[in-house]
Amino acid sequence: MKKAAIDKLIMNDTGSPSLSRRDIETLQLRLLNMQIERAHARGGFYRGLSPLASLEELKLLPFTTAKDLTDNYSSLLLVPPEDIARVRTEFTSGTTGTPKKVAYSMYDCDRTAEFFACGMSEFIFSGDTTLICMPTSDALSLGGLISMAVENLGAVPVKAGVGRTFCELTQIIRDTRPNTYVGMPTPLLSLFRLMGKECTIERALTSGDTTSQFLQRECEKYLREPLFPHYGLRESGLGMAYTCAAHEGMHIRENDIITEIVSPAGVPLPDGEWGEIVITTAGLEAMPLIRYKTGDIGRILPSPCPCGSVTRRLEVRGRITPGSAVWDYDEAVFSLPGTIDFKLSGNDVIILTSSCSFIPDIQQAAEKIFPGKNVNVRTVTEQDGPLYMGKRTIS
Repeated sequence: MKKAAIDKLIMNDTGSPSLSRRDIETLQLRLLNMQIERAHARGGFYRGLSPLASLEELKLLPFTTAKDLTDNYSSLLLVPPEDIARVRTEFTSGTTGTPKKVAYSMYDCDRTAEFFACGMSEFIFSGDTTLICMPTSDALSLGGLISMAVENLGAVPVKAGVGRTFCELTQIIRDTRPNTYVGMPTPLLSLFRLMGKECTIERALTSGDTTSQFLQRECEKYLREPLFPHYGLRESGLGMAYTCAAHEGMHIRENDIITEIVSPAGVPLPDGEWGEIVITTAGLEAMPLIRYKTGDIGRILPSPCPCGSVTRRLEVRGRITPGSAVWDYDEAVFSLPGTIDFKLSGNDVIILTSSCSFIPDIQQAAEKIFPGKNVNVRTVTEQDGPLYMGKRTIS
């Protein structure tokens, strides 16, 4: 089995002909202390911290939260404004108030594209054509960086972006015949169910939203290889962990990111236990974060990967959310014959189906799945596209 490419990428940073856990941790400690010194020199948000003698001391440092990013954007920056290549903005509650902003330098963007190429090299090869269903507004958008990585692998990117209708997406597939895919998991399943054997996609990476086990199994019915889930977020520089050929967890970008799992009380948990994912982006330049609480649930796998890599591997369950998350309903809804997509919005449920003949059965079953809610089942039209533009949340 091919060893995960991340080891070779980290070896380039360490300058070592081989890689061990000690090599990785030495690199991480050096990068973290460099960021602490940079913050002190600039009088930044972390200026009160002192360099650490070991990574063990990291757990003694305070956490950084989403509110800290909202309230202290300027003091978190460690580069002058002219060196900021991209700022990604997110409103953490509705669309009003002060947004959470994360800044990147050109160095950060290049590092992300390099990591994307590393992860996608597991399933994209020279001569492939890759359908990219991620935002592609410019070269430094998420889809733009993915396209750069795809081209670096000798493959051809097809920038479908987001916001297209299913009619447009199916026509793009017919015209360009992509054999690989990078995008959200639910639109991938929708395309498979709409096109059947006409869909040319054989291998796929899903990211940008939680891929439930049921969604993964359903997509793999159409793929020639198991799915390659990826995990990333704005605060991690977009890329953070990817799946190798072993398909047993996701290898973490440990040359840039230190990962912890903590309990609700903030106590670091041992490998194998589920808790909140906390990241320290020690390898990023513009806005490195120390012990940032992501709000996602995950665990570090305790055993070595069968591929032979020495990097730590992550499993992710999704967001820390009150009540049921959208993906909790995946199996119940997508098990209904003819279901293409569904959305929860307040007290309303929308379900798209491939044919009007499925509507009565889906309607009856869905009313039992969502008691007390307004269930609207209808066939897909030419104007319909994926019901969620981004992460699936219960709005």
